[in-house]
Amino acid sequence: MPRLPVRADRRRALHASTAWLIGPLLSMNPVLARVLIDDTHVAITEQVAQLVQDRHTPRERAVAIHDFVRDKVRFGFTPHFYAMSAADVLAAGVGFSNTKSTLFIAMLRAAGIEARQQFVDLDASVLRGLLDLRTPLVDHSYTEVKLD
Repeated sequence: MPRLPVRADRRRALHASTAWLIGPLLSMNPVLARVLIDDTHVAITEQVAQLVQDRHTPRERAVAIHDFVRDKVRFGFTPHFYAMSAADVLAAGVGFSNTKSTLFIAMLRAAGIEARQQFVDLDASVLRGLLDLRTPLVDHSYTEVKLD
C-alpha cells in the first residue's frame, strides 16, 4: 500500500515549533512578559522620545515606531535567539519576527499605545533559501496594535 504524504498539522507542531509554548507562557506569566517587553528601559524610552517627537496622534506615533523597527533593526538571528529583551534587540540592531515584535510592543507601550503579541505556526518553507530547517513548521509572531 502506498504511503500518503504527511501533512504538517498541530500535532507535529508540538515537536517542530515553540509557538504553542511561548505564546501561552507570555500571556500566563506577566513576569516573563515584563522582562522581555521592558518598555521602561532607558534605551527604549529615549529612542521612543526621539521617534514620536512632533507626532501628535497615536497613529502617527505607531507608524513612526513601526518604520523604525522595520528599517533600522535588520532581519537576522543572534546567538541568544529567543532570549532577548526588547532593549537587547534594540542594542543588537538585529532580530527576527518574535524578537522584533517584542521590541515593537515595548516601544509602542513606551509611547502610550496598547499592543500585544500573538503567536502562530507557519509552514517552514517560507524560509527556504534563508535557513536550512528540518522541520515542517516554524513559530512566528505578529503584533496587534490598538488604535482609535
